[in-house]
Amino acid sequence: TVVLTELGKKAWAGEKGDAHKAQIPVGRFAEPEEVAAAVIFLASDGADMINGADLVVDGGYTIR
Repeated sequence: TVVLTELGKKAWAGEKGDAHKAQIPVGRFAEPEEVAAAVIFLASDGADMINGADLVVDGGYTIR
């Protein structure tokens, strides 16, 4: 999914972005803080037993 950085906001503005958001189950793009939260978790002691797994931060886009 698109992350709403400055580049993401510019590149996906308007109808193009609206059409893509309509395909995402949560109906919106990711905020940078949401991706950062996943990275912080994976770098934490709480993720010690997580190895070789994908943590997809896409608002459900891959399950549609």
